Amino acid sequence: MRIGHVSTKVISWFANIIKKNKRSLSVLTEIKERVQLDIDTHFITNEELDYLAEGTWDDWTSCGNILKNYPLPEIDLNEIDWLKVGEFLVDALQLRLCPEQEDEEIDILD
Repeated sequence: MRIGHVSTKVISWFANIIKKNKRSLSVLTEIKERVQLDIDTHFITNEELDYLAEGTWDDWTSCGNILKNYPLPEIDLNEIDWLKVGEFLVDALQLRLCPEQEDEEIDILD
């Protein structure tokens, strides 16, 4: 599946931040832990990678230090395939998603 031009710009922006911080294990660990915390807090599964990506974008783009060092690409947020961005983040940061859980019927008479 072809990733759209806008999504590619967003993925490249995230990839640049991750790549430039690979030499600093403490910074890379902090990046990974911050995103993993979102996954664990919101019980994000494979079905909700778009939610993870949008939340991570909102988090990272609200940090002045990040924006000072990594200017935002000129994009239309409505054109981003957040699912593809989420897949990239999980792969690049080696994140653990929450397992899918079947809805269990609750028998209140038991």
